[in-house]
Amino acid sequence: MLGGFARLWKIAAGDWIWGPRITRFFSLPAKLPPEKAIERIAELGFDGVELGWTSPDAYPPEKVKNVSKKIEDLGLEIANAYIDTCNKWPLGAFTNPKEDVRRGVVSYVKDCMDVAKELGSKMVNLWPGTDGVPLKAPYWTAWGWMVQGLQECADHAKDIGIKVSLEYKLKEPSLFLLLSNSDALLRMLDDVGKEGMGATLDTGHAFQAKEHLPTVVQKFSKKLFHVHLDDNYSDWDDDLIVGSVHNFKEFFKALKEVGYEGYLSLDLWPIEDPDGAAVRSKEYITRLIKSI
Repeated sequence: MLGGFARLWKIAAGDWIWGPRITRFFSLPAKLPPEKAIERIAELGFDGVELGWTSPDAYPPEKVKNVSKKIEDLGLEIANAYIDTCNKWPLGAFTNPKEDVRRGVVSYVKDCMDVAKELGSKMVNLWPGTDGVPLKAPYWTAWGWMVQGLQECADHAKDIGIKVSLEYKLKEPSLFLLLSNSDALLRMLDDVGKEGMGATLDTGHAFQAKEHLPTVVQKFSKKLFHVHLDDNYSDWDDDLIVGSVHNFKEFFKALKEVGYEGYLSLDLWPIEDPDGAAVRSKEYITRLIKSI
């Protein structure tokens, strides 16, 4: 735990920080498997863990019990549970032109939500990274398909008592994502029209979209459900150590002003030293927030 600071915001780390690294040119094995990464997150003094790739395949019933118990025994909370649609549908998920594929996406997301609920998560994170250019249908048709699919997902989340946080990004893996910036995400949330669906603000994604972080916080306001912390040089989503490029002080002030009550979750992608990246980020965040 992080002492008095934990009473303002809690800090989590994604278990993928210790996962495998795959690039266009090389790949590296995981530093730790997910369950060992959860243990490391507790050892490093975090309040919570964000689970990556939450699905029935990744978490069969017996593993759900074991992981849920491990998290509880370690004194951690689940900050969020990520549901991946990119690997299963690289050519489009919610905006796929085939209706049976879109139905399969919604069904899969619902199943993943059930797993997240059983694990003890109160929220799931959706990032539709393969829903973008080149679109397989006219823009507003694709937009409507996504609205409809997300409405169904939000209804299921409400039925089982969890929330859904939707994440935007300018590009990658699609050349240009349908939810490319904070304004697009706000329009989507308005069109979906479900109170239980809000926004994930990934600081690196905002930098890449050339956005001003405090302004994005103010735009989302009470619709801001979750925060991913990472850094970059505003040209690519490098997921660098927090504070290695940008000063986050005004961002944290904005979070405080709008009354944000969620987690600050590290979304880093270190090649060599995940422990060091996580610790340095946590120390920077803690030091900076104590000063506001």
